[in-house]
Amino acid sequence: MRQILPMPRNVRDLIELFSIYEPQIGIHSVLSAFDSSELTRATVFTAVLGGVSEQRLNMPTSSQYHPRAHMRNLLESAEFRAQARRLIVDAFPEKRRIIFVHIPKCAGSDMSEILFNHFPALPSGSFVHTASNAEGFFAFLRKFSLGLRYGTAIALTGHTQLKFYQNQNFIREQDFIFTILRDPASIVYSFVNYVLTICKTAKTQPRGDTPTWLEFLGITEIPEDASPEDMLILARRALYKENTRNTMCTLLGDGDLQGSLAQVIATNIEITDTSRYQAWRETYFPNEKITRHNASESYFTPDNASPADRDYIAQITTEDQKLYALVQARLAKTGKLSLRGNELG
Repeated sequence: MRQILPMPRNVRDLIELFSIYEPQIGIHSVLSAFDSSELTRATVFTAVLGGVSEQRLNMPTSSQYHPRAHMRNLLESAEFRAQARRLIVDAFPEKRRIIFVHIPKCAGSDMSEILFNHFPALPSGSFVHTASNAEGFFAFLRKFSLGLRYGTAIALTGHTQLKFYQNQNFIREQDFIFTILRDPASIVYSFVNYVLTICKTAKTQPRGDTPTWLEFLGITEIPEDASPEDMLILARRALYKENTRNTMCTLLGDGDLQGSLAQVIATNIEITDTSRYQAWRETYFPNEKITRHNASESYFTPDNASPADRDYIAQITTEDQKLYALVQARLAKTGKLSLRGNELG
């Protein structure tokens, strides 16, 4: 006979309860595991959303209240998905936070996989309501909950701006926050090649984000026999969408050097770069194998970019170039593998 577990009274109880989630049964495996006879609207709101306003709590409801159905509706809602990352972090204050500000095309996939292997992780992409259906999200919460039992820290990853972590008070004295930089022009070329590679291999290596990138390029497919000239046309289409305008300064600040420096210094984030990355990661995660899940074909390079293309890349990376040059100069001067934000003050 299945054991009846204690009723969840807060977010922490609820997340820990997800360790018993069974994918073949679905959310019912969680909701049927506890006695709901004393479950009130207030307790449901507290367990799922950490509480709500008195006004919302006192809103009229139907004469027959079904707490399990209410909890299920909340758990499946966009509201819960949007707030869950913040709620979970706050529910486990004793866990150290390892925060990785993932700048695209800067060894982030490799580092994220390492973090996933070492810690229960909360990647920002998992909390996008359209990223997966509710049951897929619940399966993710099960894996996270199981990892919490033995993990001493929680990893937060994804393309989330540094100011979000700062403004939301995610960063405490005992936490560790870091990022990886790369030559700004290289980021642009890598991004374009990444998009082209995903779209070119759409039939043989389909991915969840393939339709998004095909739509980004305004096509339904890239023919297998596409010529280098065809690929270059598509490369320029991706380039001039401006998705890589000062990527580093945007994620570390508000898109310019001064804003980035202000937040980098305030958070004292640790910074390394891709040329030092392998040696740097060895100091924190020794003997880890390098992975390259997002490796791309080189369809677009400085050699086949036109002078106008190169001028445009320089234009959209102006602020990033300033930040990168400053970091490179300080790293070269110290001979270290990384620096902290306060060293740029």
